[in-house]
Amino acid sequence: MTTLHLKRPQRPSLSLPDLGPWAGVLLILSTFCMLTGHIADSSPRINLPSTSTIACRWDMNNFLIISIDAQNRVYLEANDTRIQAAMVEQVARQHHIHFTAAQHQELQRMPFLNQDIRRLPAWLSASRADRRQMTAGVPMVPGNDQLAEYISAGQAVSQALFSRRAYVMIKMDQALPSIHAKRMFHWLESQGIERYNLMAQYQNSRFSR
Repeated sequence: MTTLHLKRPQRPSLSLPDLGPWAGVLLILSTFCMLTGHIADSSPRINLPSTSTIACRWDMNNFLIISIDAQNRVYLEANDTRIQAAMVEQVARQHHIHFTAAQHQELQRMPFLNQDIRRLPAWLSASRADRRQMTAGVPMVPGNDQLAEYISAGQAVSQALFSRRAYVMIKMDQALPSIHAKRMFHWLESQGIERYNLMAQYQNSRFSR
């Protein structure tokens, strides 16, 4: 599979009505990709916009996925367990967080990152019922931008393992207000991430009636 890399045009005029209120913004900033099963299995539940006209495939073996749900909560996952484990360890050291042996075992089973690192030890030790009551989302606010810390750590590990930076993919819930989508795009630019894929759910219009 191959990935199409498109640079932002200076004066875009394209739009995709079936991708929600921020479709035009998305299209001018990145490449769309059809969501495939092996990525969807372990990802947080995001109601992706659908498209029947644009799809791309990729052959990267190392990538990071940033997911944003309708409540503007941010999640992060790596397709390589080594990268994800290293991201957590590095960010934990930066915040002087330590894990017990049992928490380390739970961490290995965590399919994606969904907690403030300062609350992660308590989340790992909690029951499933208690976890559902805990605030979800990786912080990405001024003064506590843990998402930037994770991305930086993941890119460094990817460079060491594969001699190249991990590719970034974005999943946004179609109900996410456009102001939050735009803020994410500005954040990506501030992190020097100029190429990334936006994930969309492929829908064959011939069978959608």
